[in-house]
Amino acid sequence: MDAHGMLLQQLVVAIAVAMSVGYLLQRQWPERVRRLRSAFAVRLLRTQGNTAHALGRWIAPQPRAQSECGSCNGCGPESGGR
Repeated sequence: MDAHGMLLQQLVVAIAVAMSVGYLLQRQWPERVRRLRSAFAVRLLRTQGNTAHALGRWIAPQPRAQSECGSCNGCGPESGGR
């Protein structure tokens, strides 16, 4: 394999690993991930620039409905109540 093919392969593997870690964090610690996303989005929204604002709005978590189960504030409608 040439150098470009090897670099592309390593990039694809790195993206797959990063996505797997993100999924694991979201499944195991949803409230902590929500707080981190909120904090990062607020920082982006405070900066100057349209691109940063758009990225901040995209990263920001959805507003939480108050009619959830109320036990841990970590579950959402997509998790099936777990």
